Amino acid sequence: MTAPDTDDDDDLRLTQLAAGGPQAERAARVLFDRYYRRLQAAMVARFRIDDGTAKDLAQEALIRIFKSAAGFRRQAKLFTWLYQVASNLHLDHLKRPPVEQTVDDAQWDAQVTAASLRHEPGASERNEAFVQCFDRRFALFAKENPTCADAFRQVYFGRQPLRELARLLGISEDSTRQRMFECRKKLREFSNECLPFLD
Repeated sequence: MTAPDTDDDDDLRLTQLAAGGPQAERAARVLFDRYYRRLQAAMVARFRIDDGTAKDLAQEALIRIFKSAAGFRRQAKLFTWLYQVASNLHLDHLKRPPVEQTVDDAQWDAQVTAASLRHEPGASERNEAFVQCFDRRFALFAKENPTCADAFRQVYFGRQPLRELARLLGISEDSTRQRMFECRKKLREFSNECLPFLD
C-alpha cells in the first residue's frame, strides 16, 4: 500500500480540523509535525530572522490556519498558504512601532514581587504605596486587556507554571512566553507611574 499524496492528506486533515471533534486534534498534530520545522526554516532563510522569532511566526501561522481550515480553497498547496500567512505576520511585526523600554527586568521583577506579596508583615510604607498604586493601575489594565490580566493572575500572582498556562491556552510554551512578553510590555505602560514608590 502506498502512502497517500501529501496534498490529498492535507485536504483530509483540514477537513477534519474544520469538522472539530477528536479527529481535529490528531489532524492538527499531523499538520504541525509535517510543516512546523519546514516553515520555521523557510522564515529564517527568507527573512534572516532569529530562530525564536521564526518559531513564533510558524506557530502563529499554524494556529491561524487551524482556526480557518474550512476556508482553505485548495487553489494552492497548504505550505504556500502557511508561508503566506507567516510572511504577513512577519510584515505586521515589522510595522509595529518599537515599544520604549521604560522598566528593566529587575524593576519589573520588583513590581511583580511587591504586588504579589501584598501587605506582608514588615513591608515598608513605600512598598505599601506601590502595591496600592499597582492595584489601581492593574484594574485599569485588566479592563483593556482581560486576556493578559488573566494570564498574569495565573502565572505571576497565582504562581502557576508557564507550561500549565500553555496547556490551558492550547499553545506551546514558546508562544505562551511570547504572549506574556507582549502582555508585560502593555502592563509596563500602565504601571510606570508607580515606580517612584519602589524601594
